[in-house]
Amino acid sequence: MKAPSHWKRFSSPANWYSLRYPPEWQLEDTESALRLAPPGAQGALMLHCVRSPPDKSHEVSQALDPTVLFPKCRGVRKLRPLELPYESLCLEGEREVGDEGQAWWKRLWKGAHWTRWRAWCISHGEIHLMAIWVETEGPDPEMATLAAMILNTVELADEPADGP
Repeated sequence: MKAPSHWKRFSSPANWYSLRYPPEWQLEDTESALRLAPPGAQGALMLHCVRSPPDKSHEVSQALDPTVLFPKCRGVRKLRPLELPYESLCLEGEREVGDEGQAWWKRLWKGAHWTRWRAWCISHGEIHLMAIWVETEGPDPEMATLAAMILNTVELADEPADGP
């Protein structure tokens, strides 16, 4: 997908992947992950790229296990893949957000609080890019759609360099 011309470009440290994102979004790049957040912090898009050994490449469906990402999740369903020339998988569901700071007996009476998430895995050869959109407030389908638009700009390296 062609990104709007005013979007910024990001390339990962080892150039395993690149993407474009809206200029008003905040980018936080650490050694192991990338975090993109829209203004107002309605949620965050977190990306983590890994390289599997050539003899150990996994199918994209094996790489995305929602119960590992969110121990307490519900309503998980498969969505259509991204519009990329690479293999991709998209899942969405809800995760339980706990009140870890509260006493256990207060949590019993309050009940669970659930927020929406979407997770993608994009694979090309040895490279697997995992992306997770987590909402911090109520459901906002436009933000989840914008996260998918960002991911539709991903370009993965054909021959990845050695990692950083």
